[in-house]
Amino acid sequence: MSPVRQSLVRWSAGLASLAAILTTSLGAQTTTGSIRGYVRDPAGQPMAEVQLSVRSVDMGLMRG
Repeated sequence: MSPVRQSLVRWSAGLASLAAILTTSLGAQTTTGSIRGYVRDPAGQPMAEVQLSVRSVDMGLMRG
């Protein structure tokens, strides 16, 4: 195999590896989520018609 072809094969393999790593790490990002649970009073009884607010400190967003 010629030195130029050998270099091209190595460069292509490196580029393919880099693409695989970037694709894997980018796929782990998400912009959605959910919270599930129950709201209870101090005595442990379920509370009806409760409104909750959630704040993301990192992104500065608030949802209610």
